[in-house]
Amino acid sequence: AGEIEAVFGREALGNKRFLPGFLDQENPVVSRGGQVYLSHDCSTLAGASGGCLIDLLTGTVLGVHVTGDLLTNNLAVPAWIAAPRLASLSPAGVGGR
Repeated sequence: AGEIEAVFGREALGNKRFLPGFLDQENPVVSRGGQVYLSHDCSTLAGASGGCLIDLLTGTVLGVHVTGDLLTNNLAVPAWIAAPRLASLSPAGVGGR
């Protein structure tokens, strides 16, 4: 329960989904169509895209989930790729403002 509270806090902000899993132990980093992804087995549901893969021991965001099926073929854009791209966006480029 402490890990969940550390991630979501104590405030009620609507429904939260906690989809536990692990990086693929044999092939955690894969390449598909020229893009690098993290392969994981989190039990993703429809609408999980955009969710962070978080190391619950350190609180470090490992990546952002982008596609997958229940327990198989789950892929996330690694944080080392997503973070610089997000940081390069100007405030005018975010949300079309």
